[in-house]
Amino acid sequence: MRCPDLVMSAMSYHPVHRGGSIARAYWSFVSRYQQDTGYLHRRRGQWYLVELASRFPFPSIREILVRNMDWAARRQRRDGGFQKEDPATSACQVALAYSRHGMYRKLLSRLRYDPLPLVRSLETPLGLRTRREVLQENDENISERLIRRISGEQSPDGSWGGLILRTSGAIHDLLDCGSSPDADRVRTGCSWLLEQQRTPNIDLFPNTPPIDLTGMFYTTRVSAEVDYFNELHPEHAKADGNKSCLTLLPIYQTGAALAALCRSGMSDNPGVERGFHDLLRIRGPGGHYYTDHWCACQAKRWINTNKEKFGSDTSGS
Repeated sequence: MRCPDLVMSAMSYHPVHRGGSIARAYWSFVSRYQQDTGYLHRRRGQWYLVELASRFPFPSIREILVRNMDWAARRQRRDGGFQKEDPATSACQVALAYSRHGMYRKLLSRLRYDPLPLVRSLETPLGLRTRREVLQENDENISERLIRRISGEQSPDGSWGGLILRTSGAIHDLLDCGSSPDADRVRTGCSWLLEQQRTPNIDLFPNTPPIDLTGMFYTTRVSAEVDYFNELHPEHAKADGNKSCLTLLPIYQTGAALAALCRSGMSDNPGVERGFHDLLRIRGPGGHYYTDHWCACQAKRWINTNKEKFGSDTSGS
């Protein structure tokens, strides 16, 4: 998962940004960049990106999905999945993507193996969401069990482990399991996220772009946030053990927080509006995000000096 993905994920749950000009331009670029074979230049992120794209309404999305059909047919495994590392998750991502655009039956006719047994086997929040949206099947027993487990891991302050990435993910998991956005466990998590909105700490992030930013979300527990991300996405961890630069910055945490808040029905919250305002200003004159350059500079500095100056983790503002 890359920083622009987090920005797009946040937009996908916002009633205005979802159909806005920035999202339209981004997915038009992705469509043009996609190979004729369907490959999206993402290696193990192909199926995540296809599912993310499917949340948007643009003509370019259908173009991406059509080209991806050949890639899916060629890459499908005998077990019905599309990715060796997590076949059931990839089967669910593909099912969600194509069903949203009325193309799932057409895709199934092109595949050599039936992916539905895998979709029905996945006892995770994503599996529940997929069966509910694609197959209109509800697994109440599994849903209740997962909600109890996820809720039991919530800290008294409303967060999950004091981390933005983990808290945002837990909120998505609860909603995937069928929890109401108005449930106390979701609302307290959202309240905690909003409390993490602040001006970037220049000591922690000296390469912050030279613009006035007041609406970014981040914790100062940089090391813990990065370690948690790399547990979820080991493909982004470097072989030499260095931290992934894309997870060291408030840009990444802001995108994750905004996605969870918007999906929880808080898109009109002033803090959310301020977060989008800042996030979408961190762009170069060509429309690209400053993220890649900022991340690269910040990662190099943090790996070399941050632990010495701040310790393995820091707390507070």
